[in-house]
Amino acid sequence: MGYHRAHTFCGLILTVALTAVGFGQTGKPPRPPVQPCTIEGTIKLANNAQMINRAEVELYREEELVGMRIADAYGNFRFEKMYPGRYRVVVRLAGFRQEEESVELIGQGGFTRRIMIQLEPEKNFPLIPQTPTVSIAQLAIPEKADKEYRKGKDCLRQRKYPDAIKHFTRAIQIHSAFSQAFNDLGLCYRATGDEGKAEKTFHDCLDADPANMYGRMNLADLYAATGRLSQAVQLLEETILLHPKKGEPHMALGMLYFDSGNLAAAEASCRKAEGLAGTSADVHLLLAKIYHQQGRLDLIVPELEAYLLKDPNGAYAEQVRANLAKIKKP
Repeated sequence: MGYHRAHTFCGLILTVALTAVGFGQTGKPPRPPVQPCTIEGTIKLANNAQMINRAEVELYREEELVGMRIADAYGNFRFEKMYPGRYRVVVRLAGFRQEEESVELIGQGGFTRRIMIQLEPEKNFPLIPQTPTVSIAQLAIPEKADKEYRKGKDCLRQRKYPDAIKHFTRAIQIHSAFSQAFNDLGLCYRATGDEGKAEKTFHDCLDADPANMYGRMNLADLYAATGRLSQAVQLLEETILLHPKKGEPHMALGMLYFDSGNLAAAEASCRKAEGLAGTSADVHLLLAKIYHQQGRLDLIVPELEAYLLKDPNGAYAEQVRANLAKIKKP
């Protein structure tokens, strides 16, 4: 999905690649390729309270964000094409405490798992939150716009970019403040080589939702790819201030520093990302690459082992195991 930049290891870890993709709310299905599942959920409010606003629902596999939905007016949400594994559903709604639910999809898949999550009122809820997770405009996404958006996401996963562009455009026509649709539309333009439209669309995303983390990261990546390094760094630093508990912006900044040859800054950013939510196991591959270029070869093996510990079935797990075996061979 989105724009790809490949980072290839040299020497002992030549075959391990770290790929930076466009930042969105879609994850890679784990191997082996079994039948996909569906997670359906319903959000209820304590004391049968009426749901005035619409809740934001995030789906994580391990610590990686793999999906995001805005629940409908009745509190219903759905994640399709999810593969067996352990997931965590996180629900946020202004005025209520954040709730989480663990979901494990086992076996060969091909089934629907249904869950119900109840939200309790938040004590001493401020009338104006300092850092709202979702704007009021985002909570008011019409069902028709959401349906077009989901169709666009399916096309984007399949790299059917012209079809995805049509669906995202329709979603935006229905709901002009649909920041997620702007973000993914920008990814489509980026993937088809239209960087001008991509940049404009990422700006549209931030106009609709100035704090949108993925829109900011994708715009920063575009700045870097077009030689505007200082703008990219500034945008990512601002994003870190807006999302201090998220690891993805630190990781993106680390990759940016690595590409520019600032290995010390790249290492520092990766270390900050390492312990934060949302950071993928790939951070250890980037650290291993940094240490290889610095000649600190004794630090490479611990990072490759950390990658396998965090994501034993990851996209590069087999390559990492093979390289570790070569390194450790007497």
